Amino acid sequence: MPSSASAATYKIKALSNDSFSPSVLTVYQGNLVKWINEGGYHDVDVNKPSSYIATSPRTTTGLIASKTVVAGTFSFICSVHLPDMTGKLKVKPSLSRSGSTVTVRLGPVESSFVHTIQRRRGSSGTWTSSSTTSGADSKAFTLSSGTWQFRAKLVRSSNGTSSSYSPVVSISVP
Repeated sequence: MPSSASAATYKIKALSNDSFSPSVLTVYQGNLVKWINEGGYHDVDVNKPSSYIATSPRTTTGLIASKTVVAGTFSFICSVHLPDMTGKLKVKPSLSRSGSTVTVRLGPVESSFVHTIQRRRGSSGTWTSSSTTSGADSKAFTLSSGTWQFRAKLVRSSNGTSSSYSPVVSISVP
């Protein structure tokens, strides 16, 4: 996969058989994800980090929630149909390089959130962690040559609740 992707819109359907389709979706930060009610009584709740997305149940078909997503892995549920109606949204950070500087783009973050970013050289090294400042949507690193891997998670500043880490993305530095 490329190290970055242009903004796109993806749909997750809440179906009348009380399931999400797809139940697992992998996208890049900055993409728009829409949860659509295709029939039934549904809501969407992404509660890690707390209150990232929360809607009220509704019977009407159409848009339930819409979010320009940030890096991390987020479990989502329909609280009306637990434990069966669940899904996972995996959001990769985007990477760009200028010389030995790699910029990790994480997506549009509200001021009450930070990202924890982990990086390692190669695929089996030790992860090194750093955090963004509140509301920052990217962080730059000056790195030595080699292949570097990155992953990130979203953290609510007030209480420390967080998403899981995003899928790993890689970039080479000459």
